[in-house]
Amino acid sequence: MSSSSNRSNRPPPPTHCEHDQPVIRQTSRTIDFPLRRFLGCVEYYNGSKCKTFYWLDPELPNDYYKQEVFNLIQKEKRMKEDMYGKIRYLEREIEFQKSTMEKEMFLLQLELKESKSSVLLMFAEIVMDAFTVVIKVDSKTKMTAGHLSPNGVISRPN
Repeated sequence: MSSSSNRSNRPPPPTHCEHDQPVIRQTSRTIDFPLRRFLGCVEYYNGSKCKTFYWLDPELPNDYYKQEVFNLIQKEKRMKEDMYGKIRYLEREIEFQKSTMEKEMFLLQLELKESKSSVLLMFAEIVMDAFTVVIKVDSKTKMTAGHLSPNGVISRPN
């Protein structure tokens, strides 16, 4: 009997499980049925006791193929675990670098504030020195133009 006649004798695939949920296409990753697709309850891999199950793919012809496919699945799983391990390492490294840069940025901001304060202080000293010079020069100019009394009042000759 041909496989097409076998398939035509099969019942139609279910659309809903016994819990009245739509069935979904899933893929087996077991050694007995590696990569064989099936329809089943959405809760199948969460430990559901739902018995709704329908194979979509034919079974592999012998144990050799099953073992080879299963070995490939295991290799893929190890590669993913290695990749996720590397990703976690890089995420930790990024967090460390970010933290280090944030600390450096904070210290540079403090240094900048101190520098601004120093510049402002120096500017204030320069302005004060300039005022002092202007006042001294102005006082001398006024003294020569008039007479400075002991209380600091300048009297000018008429």
